[in-house]
Amino acid sequence: MRIKLQTSRSKKLSYRPINGAHAIVEVVFFVQFSPEFNQATRTKLASLEFDLKNDLPKAEQIKKVAFQFASGHHPSVQSSDEELLGVVLQGLKEDGSVEWMLRTTENTIAIHCLDYTTWAEVSTKAEGFLKKAFAHMGDSNSSLAVVGLKYVDKFICHDISDQPNLSELFKNDTPHVVKTAFYNDGLWHSNSGWFDKLDELQCLNQLNIDASFMDANENKPIEISIDHTVIAIIGNGNCSEPILELNLDFMSKLHLKNKKVLADLLTEDMQKRINLKP
Repeated sequence: MRIKLQTSRSKKLSYRPINGAHAIVEVVFFVQFSPEFNQATRTKLASLEFDLKNDLPKAEQIKKVAFQFASGHHPSVQSSDEELLGVVLQGLKEDGSVEWMLRTTENTIAIHCLDYTTWAEVSTKAEGFLKKAFAHMGDSNSSLAVVGLKYVDKFICHDISDQPNLSELFKNDTPHVVKTAFYNDGLWHSNSGWFDKLDELQCLNQLNIDASFMDANENKPIEISIDHTVIAIIGNGNCSEPILELNLDFMSKLHLKNKKVLADLLTEDMQKRINLKP
């Protein structure tokens, strides 16, 4: 779990997590298949709309329209064909903003959570959505190729009358932030990627960190965004394991990799502030 309310004795820092109790604005669970889904599989996945209407009542199909034009002095549309690419299912908060979303494309199923509570609660719900999606794939000829998890964390500095101290957010010796960021009083970004292992699988990490203003007015708060995606490469469409073997234990291993990256990034004080326990 990565949530804990700040106590009155906590040290006041230049930066605070955007949600007060935690910094997570979005977590995405995604799986990618190879080859791309055929039309039969896309149609079956689109029918998730009916199975998930209680959790994700707002539904929209994604379609591609191809036009054929008649030649001549005055070209005109001769015919058009619609191709179903995927579906977007959303569950909304009372204010109309998105709380949960399931999205399918030509080769991907993704679950987005934009109202993070705890890993146990969020991952269990995401696993349920994924398994319902898998059940709609039937005898698809597409095999699991990639499993991924993406976290977006944000930290805000509201008082920019004095130069905010980035060293209160990030460790000075972190390998994931360019050194010039600690001496920069404006916008900066630090993007990196590397491979490591997850069990016997090759695992790609993509880390993008950006400092920006929250809007066009430069007197507004500074926002630090940490976008970390960890991708386990299962195969190139030759995976013989049943897709239902993708379970919470596997996703938890990706989750631990995210926690390790944050622990390498954030100071001890900030780790305590968001109750990060690597």
